[in-house]
Amino acid sequence: MADERITSMDIWELLYVVLELNGDEDDDVVEEALADRYNISIDDFQEIAQKLYESIGLAYSDLSENIYIGFADSNLWMVKKEYTSNFINVLIDWMGRPASKAPKYERIITKEGKPDYRVVLEKLPEEESYLVWTKKYVGNSLLLWREGRAGYTTDIDKAHRFTYEEAKKIQDGCHGDHQLIPLSHLNAIATRQVHSDHLDRTKVGKEVKDV
Repeated sequence: MADERITSMDIWELLYVVLELNGDEDDDVVEEALADRYNISIDDFQEIAQKLYESIGLAYSDLSENIYIGFADSNLWMVKKEYTSNFINVLIDWMGRPASKAPKYERIITKEGKPDYRVVLEKLPEEESYLVWTKKYVGNSLLLWREGRAGYTTDIDKAHRFTYEEAKKIQDGCHGDHQLIPLSHLNAIATRQVHSDHLDRTKVGKEVKDV
């Protein structure tokens, strides 16, 4: 960034903001307002703005796990604050979503009010997980292999995740008694239910005021 220069247009935009002007004042008015408030010339202002511009930094902190923006000298912050740009927040949120639900992130970056860059990020396809179904039911729910292969469950979240090769080996070794099912398919058709064993009978038939 040290080789970049702030344009004259940007300097005037900064002046309007710093001096709280409307943006349609004559140059003489702006220069007089700058001298009255800060006792410097426009050339002095431009030199200060350029020095600050060259010191702008954006970095991620492993210690606090936050993103910071500010002014830095080499690798040392002089002034910084947490960066809470909506762009960054949206990007982080997108990164946490499954590829099947958010395969692409696209953003147009503007400069001086005009499109300048198109940012496009695409997630690599996730490896499909498979559950093993015993071909038995509890009520209408499928009975699946439990996590750790320790028994069985009807809860998808508690079922063991297999690779295709692992699930296929079990299926082939059980002579069709157990079958593999893609997790993505089960997630797409799953419904929410309440197990009677989890029901708090003291809350049945009564009004609950404090939730």
